Amino acid sequence: VRRYYSIIALCWIIQQCSSSSIALSEEDMFIWEIDKVQAHFSSSNFKFDSNSYIGEKNWEEERHGFGLMKTKTSFYVGQWKANMRHGKGRGWDISSGEYQGDWRFDVQHGKGTLRTPEGDVYEGDWKRGAQHGKGRYNWINEHSFYEGDWIRGDPDGLGSGGSTLSKSPSDSVYVGQWKQGKRHGDGKVVRNMDGKVLFAGQFIEDEPVKK
Repeated sequence: VRRYYSIIALCWIIQQCSSSSIALSEEDMFIWEIDKVQAHFSSSNFKFDSNSYIGEKNWEEERHGFGLMKTKTSFYVGQWKANMRHGKGRGWDISSGEYQGDWRFDVQHGKGTLRTPEGDVYEGDWKRGAQHGKGRYNWINEHSFYEGDWIRGDPDGLGSGGSTLSKSPSDSVYVGQWKQGKRHGDGKVVRNMDGKVLFAGQFIEDEPVKK
């Protein structure tokens, strides 16, 4: 019975979003739908079992359209295609954290934001489940960051990375070329507190090449 009424509530929420006279962009509308669904479940007595899905299905009874699914270790609300997360959605996993953005064939693909259980944040482009394109990653506990090009989950190309602090002379940022997560190619190291260039030249496998 609870599942039946929750499905009705979900359909009503989607219908209200579709028929609303409020001028919202497609992305704003989608986020509004998610917030409405989450508000409903948090305020209701509905309890998920170990593996529950509520939402639209196709004629083959596959998860297809807009829906919500929760397991013991994960949660996803958003768009589906043939049982796969596909489109825009918000997902959480006990090991990797929360991701909100574009999905394609059940993995992150497009633009999105990842927040890890440790509090680290990546915002930018994704391809086939990995950071790929342009993006920024902030490591909170290490007080460090990287912003620039990514290839298959690694900083690779042109970018900047280093300390987000300016408290000591050792707090600096590297600006230049990267390869597979390491400084590699032309670049320079700039001290944060005063902008002084500490080194400019070639790097190989993360190490400066001194003349």
